[in-house]
Amino acid sequence: MIHADVRTAYSRLRQARLSEMYIRRQILKDLRMAVENLQRARQQIDQLDIQVKAAREGVRQATAAFNAGLGTNLERLIAQEGLLSAELSLSTAKFNQDVDYLKLLRVTGELNPELFLMPPPTKNNFLEPNEMGRDDRKKPK
Repeated sequence: MIHADVRTAYSRLRQARLSEMYIRRQILKDLRMAVENLQRARQQIDQLDIQVKAAREGVRQATAAFNAGLGTNLERLIAQEGLLSAELSLSTAKFNQDVDYLKLLRVTGELNPELFLMPPPTKNNFLEPNEMGRDDRKKPK
């Protein structure tokens, strides 16, 4: 009976060690991926910064050509659209970098989950018609 208990205990110990090794490998994999994603996001931001600067210069040149009568308003609008597109891509990349940074904090255990706990709302989030600036009461004539 004691021999069987010892074998069961050793079996549980081996399972615990295997589980620990698996978790360690998973954490290292997650950490490596989080660092690589953050580095990739920073490189993308650097590239998009260059794109935004080039697009700004394109808008400047298109505007100058338009003002000098050498370009069309369509060329200027196309340049402005390119600038807006580049700025949107840059903003998206910065957002993704922030998300990647938070993932890195989570993997390293530095992210405090209590920061994101919000108290439940005391009132529904919907505005009543009177709160939206409309007054549904009948007005005297």
